[in-house]
Amino acid sequence: MQNWIDVSIPISSDLPVWPGDPTPQVTWLSQIIRGEGINLSKIEMSLHSGTHIDAPSHFIEGGLSIDEIPLDLLIAEVQVINIPKELKIIKESFLNALNYEIPDKIFFKTNNSFMHYLHNKSFVKDYVGIDPAGAKWLVDHKVKVVGIDYLSVAPYWDAAETHRILLESNVIIIEGLDLRLIQEGKYRFVCLPINVKGREAAPARVLMQMSNDQVL
Repeated sequence: MQNWIDVSIPISSDLPVWPGDPTPQVTWLSQIIRGEGINLSKIEMSLHSGTHIDAPSHFIEGGLSIDEIPLDLLIAEVQVINIPKELKIIKESFLNALNYEIPDKIFFKTNNSFMHYLHNKSFVKDYVGIDPAGAKWLVDHKVKVVGIDYLSVAPYWDAAETHRILLESNVIIIEGLDLRLIQEGKYRFVCLPINVKGREAAPARVLMQMSNDQVL
């Protein structure tokens, strides 16, 4: 496991959550320190808490559920793309200006990472996301996995359409990536969701390792 970086957010009540979602609660059912035989905990939260995967069935009726996502999409090589700090929306025009061949798995590192939004319990509405035209561009360029460094791949004010465009084309979305220590380049990644049968999302542990080939 040399040089692997954990880019998932530990689940706790300090996590920011999407407005209306429950704050994760991790509580003790029994504790040795209280004279009970074992330590035993329970957790209550949305499946979209912290670092998580959106499966197509999140927006598409009859779409793939989290347990149906092929694992070869989640254990692979990914290109991390830095988004300039001043860019508030990832648009088609920015993607068109990329001067290299687009890989089929992309993580976007944005101003969300520089502002430590995932480490602020208060939800931030002015985070960086991908607009619908940018999502359509990704679909047209055969991207299969898209990751981003906040709780939604889409801007807060227009969240549904970007999700729908990506998920109806079976693009897998990974949200809540802690990319603060990750630089632009190629990486190997492992993203394993909790194997929840028939559901639209699941929390995931995501590890990244710099690829031997960092030059595009």
